[in-house]
Amino acid sequence: MSIQKYIAYLKTIETGSITRAAAQLGYTQSAVSRMIADLEKSWGVTLLTRNRSGIEISSEGLMLLPKLQVICSGYESLNRTVAELHSHTSGSIRVGTFSSFSCGLLPAIIKDFHEAYPHITFNLLNGEYSLVTSYLMDMEEIEALPEEEREGLNAIAGKLVTLEQERARYRDRKNRMQDSDYYRLRRQEGEIQEGIEKIRECEDYGTKVKQDMQRVDRERHAYEYRRQELDMILNNIRGVTVIFLTAFLLCLIMLLVLQFIFEMNTRVGYLVAGAAAALAATIAWVKYTDGERELRRVEKGISKLIQLQNKVKIRYVNNRNLTDYLCMKYSTDSGGNLERMWNLYQKEREERREFAEAESKAQYYRKELLYKLSNYRISSPEKWLGQPAALLDKREMVEIRHDMILRRQALRKQLDYNNNVAETARREIMDVADKYPAHAPEIMEMVERYKGEDKAP
Repeated sequence: MSIQKYIAYLKTIETGSITRAAAQLGYTQSAVSRMIADLEKSWGVTLLTRNRSGIEISSEGLMLLPKLQVICSGYESLNRTVAELHSHTSGSIRVGTFSSFSCGLLPAIIKDFHEAYPHITFNLLNGEYSLVTSYLMDMEEIEALPEEEREGLNAIAGKLVTLEQERARYRDRKNRMQDSDYYRLRRQEGEIQEGIEKIRECEDYGTKVKQDMQRVDRERHAYEYRRQELDMILNNIRGVTVIFLTAFLLCLIMLLVLQFIFEMNTRVGYLVAGAAAALAATIAWVKYTDGERELRRVEKGISKLIQLQNKVKIRYVNNRNLTDYLCMKYSTDSGGNLERMWNLYQKEREERREFAEAESKAQYYRKELLYKLSNYRISSPEKWLGQPAALLDKREMVEIRHDMILRRQALRKQLDYNNNVAETARREIMDVADKYPAHAPEIMEMVERYKGEDKAP
C-alpha cells in the first residue's frame, strides 16, 4: 500500500480539512478523498467522520494514528537523509527500521532511489539482531550527549509525555459518548436548546391537559350519578302518585257505598278525601316538575362536559403528536434525557477539542524530537517517538536496555544455532556429493542456487 495514502490521511488530520490537505500536498480534493477511502476499504474501518462543519478523526482512527505516524516519520527521516546526499554521486546510506516497514515499503523506495543514484549504496541492518544492536548503540549515544543538548532533548520528551498522558486520559475515560450520538448532536447543535425548551413546554402542557381531562371526567361522572338519582326520584314520584290515586279511588268507592247502601251522611268524607287528593297531587306535581327541571339542567351539563372533554382530548392528542415529533427529531424520549445528552455533548466536545489540541501539539513535538535526534549519531530516531519517557527516566532506560540485551542474547543463540544447522547441512551435502560424484555438479548447482535465493532481498 502506498505510503502517500498514509501521508494524505495524516495531513488531513493535521489541517482538519481534505481541501487544505490536498492543497498542501499538491493533489486534487477527490484524489485525497479517494486515498482515504481506499485505506478505509482496505482495513475495514472508519478513519474520518464527515459532517457539515468539517471532518473529525474517528475512535478507530485514533487507535491507528500513532502507528501511521511512526511509519511516516521513518519515511520522512529517510527523505531527509536522501536530501543531504542529494548533491553527492556516491556514498553509503545506513538504514535501520522495523521488519514490516523494511519488507513492505522500503524496497520500492530504495529501488527508485537507486535508479536515480546508482553509485550510492544502502546498508540495511542485518535483521532483528542488528536492529537491537543499533538500539543499544542509540542509548549509549543519547546518554553520552552533553548536558545542554540532553536538557533540550528532555524538554521535548517531557512535553510529549505530558501530552500522551492527556490523550490517554481521554481514551481511557469511561462513559464516553458514542460517535453516532456525538455527531448527531453536533449537526443539531444550533437548535438543541430550543428543542429542549419546546419538548419541556409540550410535556408541561400535556401534563396540564391530562389533569384537565381527569377533572372533566370526574365532573362528568358526578353529573352521570346525579342524573341516575333524578331518574330514580322521578320514578318514585310517579309510583307514589299512582298509589295516591288508587287510594283516592278506593276512598270514593267506600264513601259511595256508605252513602247509597247504608244511607249515611258522607259530605265530610268527600271533602277530606278531595282535600287529601288535591294536596298529594300538588306535592307530587311540584316535586316532579322540580326533578324534571334539574334533570334537563344535568343533561345539558353532561352535554357540555362531553364537548369540553372532546376538545381537551383533541388538544391532548395534538400535543402528544407534537411531542412525539420533537422526540423523533432529536432522537430522545423526553426533554430531560435530551438535556442530559446535551450536557454530555458539551463536556465531550470540550474534551475532544482538548484532545485534538494535544494531538496537534504532540505531532509538532514528535517532529521536533525526530529532527533533534537526527542531528546526532542515532540510527533509529523514530523509535524514540513511541517511548519518550525513557529519555526522561533513567530507570526506564535501564529497563529497556536490559530487555534489549536479553533479546540480543536470545537472538545470538538463535543465530549460532542456525549457523550450526547450516554448517551441518553443508557438510552432509558435501558428503553426498563425494559419495555420488556423478551427480556432484547438479548438487553443487542446487546449493549455489539456494544461496542466491537466500541472499536476495
